[in-house]
Amino acid sequence: PEGFDRDARYYLGRGEIMGLFPRSAKEMVLFYISSRRPLETIQREGIKRLTDRMIQIDPQLRASLAPINKWELLKIAPCPTLRALKWGMPGLVLLGDAAHTLFPHVAQGVTQAMLDAFALADLLSKMGNDSKMALHLPGQYEAIRRPPMERLHKIAWEYHFLWGSPNPIVAALRNRIFRNVARSPRLLKKVLAIEGGVANGYSLRERISAVTGIRWHETKKAS
Repeated sequence: PEGFDRDARYYLGRGEIMGLFPRSAKEMVLFYISSRRPLETIQREGIKRLTDRMIQIDPQLRASLAPINKWELLKIAPCPTLRALKWGMPGLVLLGDAAHTLFPHVAQGVTQAMLDAFALADLLSKMGNDSKMALHLPGQYEAIRRPPMERLHKIAWEYHFLWGSPNPIVAALRNRIFRNVARSPRLLKKVLAIEGGVANGYSLRERISAVTGIRWHETKKAS
């Protein structure tokens, strides 16, 4: 759209999220998530009301959304989560979303699927042609990958609650956390590490710091 540069835009409201991600100089991916109103209600109200809401959030979308006049022009998808009870059996293993579908808030779908593949490839290289080891491979693979995925599931649920809640008190708390994280290089680095798939979760001290704004690490360093 005219007026956009190559930077992404991400909007969080009370019970709704909208993201804008440029794919090229002429193309952009837009998504809108609503936890405040069910899909049936949104469709009953009509597509114009939906696009008007998007334009209200970002007025620069007006020209781009003008041709959107029927639901067939949109891709409508739920945001399910999945945690398979078992990730495999002899001769078969599950990777990526087939084993552990996350909420999109942590942006970890592709990253975690790749880490699954790396872990499995490492085990396969060690197994060689040993058929006895092959019987135990699914369990070994799951033992390696399930613990970090369980931690990510927990974080994804926390993000889903904080980012998409229609509750004004929760929304105010979320905004406070965002401000405190933005002021703390250490917390910001931790968020980026989790989003990049190289860290597993937040410590209790980091959580308290994000809520209260207390920055123990910087106070200690300054003293």
